[in-house]
Amino acid sequence: AWLGGLPPAGEKVPVELSCRAEQRGDRWVEVWDRNFQGFRMRSSQWAQHGMLVESFGWISLGYKLHVEPPSLRLEVIKAWVAGIPVPLFLAPTGEGLEKGNPDGSISVRAAAIAPILGQIVCYEGLLRKDDL
Repeated sequence: AWLGGLPPAGEKVPVELSCRAEQRGDRWVEVWDRNFQGFRMRSSQWAQHGMLVESFGWISLGYKLHVEPPSLRLEVIKAWVAGIPVPLFLAPTGEGLEKGNPDGSISVRAAAIAPILGQIVCYEGLLRKDDL
């Protein structure tokens, strides 16, 4: 969890999420800033070789996206630590599921499980756009 910059354990922790796009070299990257009651977690996401790649600190995961309307499911298919490929049997696995709701909100569930360590993060909730 430390390598990925993940927040400490908690229950019913309010989360704020902001996303922005920025250009890094020749690619566009989405930067996701999460605030878990003062604990900030940032990740970067970009498209690469038909995958969505997300980087959390020293750990990067490559996802295959499964579109299952009205949901989007993420499957871990590659992993890197400090830029070095890691065999999948040693890599964190888990699930990511986003479901669009009729009111425009998005139901989210994300969980990561590490070999030997077990579950290292799990969160779920409802995302609503804040028009500030």
